[in-house]
Amino acid sequence: MSPAAFPTPSQPSGCSRGADHTALKWGCDGELSALDLHRILERLSAVDPAAEDLLKAFAATQDPAPSSAPA
Repeated sequence: MSPAAFPTPSQPSGCSRGADHTALKWGCDGELSALDLHRILERLSAVDPAAEDLLKAFAATQDPAPSSAPA
């Protein structure tokens, strides 16, 4: 069981920290981590169809380049 599942003085018992209560991670360059940005764009695109293009564009920048090795 993860430490986040145990109540702390600021967290009443019966409450647990789920995936929806995580902190965002920021890089030294001030940019949001790729994982957190992807999660935000996924949630946004679920309620705003226009955001789907943002998610697709972001995913395209994160995919590794295809290998040019011969088969």
